[in-house]
Amino acid sequence: KWRWTLFHLPSSIWSQVLLSKYGGGSNLCAQNPSNKESIWWRDLLIVCGGDEEGNWFDKMIEWRVGEGSRVRFWLDKWAGTTSLAIAYPRLFINSTHQHSSIVELGAWTERGWEWQLSWRRNRFAWEASLEEQLYQTIRGINFHRAVQDSWRWLGDSSGEFSVRSA
Repeated sequence: KWRWTLFHLPSSIWSQVLLSKYGGGSNLCAQNPSNKESIWWRDLLIVCGGDEEGNWFDKMIEWRVGEGSRVRFWLDKWAGTTSLAIAYPRLFINSTHQHSSIVELGAWTERGWEWQLSWRRNRFAWEASLEEQLYQTIRGINFHRAVQDSWRWLGDSSGEFSVRSA
């Protein structure tokens, strides 16, 4: 419940307190629980995916992409049933922007959204077909400039998180 609240209500007083003390966004879930933290905070970090048992939360959400500023292109699950880093590991390793958001890897033009992916080195011939598969995967996803990215909870048909559905 707290992780959902931290994401969807970042301006709430509790969210502000927690985010100012511990950091937010991907920093929050990148932390490893330590004995110095409160039991409550350690439990929250576990729910963020700090261990195999805690990873259940990430498996139960998918991204609704709006303008793309909160969704990490390679690391978040937004274009299918897994992250693009897992679906295309060779391209992920070769990417110069492994932790970038969607909006950082493209631009709006007169024709709409255009991807601007960059690579550490030239791709091998066999990787070119992987790149084309990647583009086919992401081409059909529509972005909306004025809409904020959000989560959809897979545990309930409404898409909204509830303790009961967890």
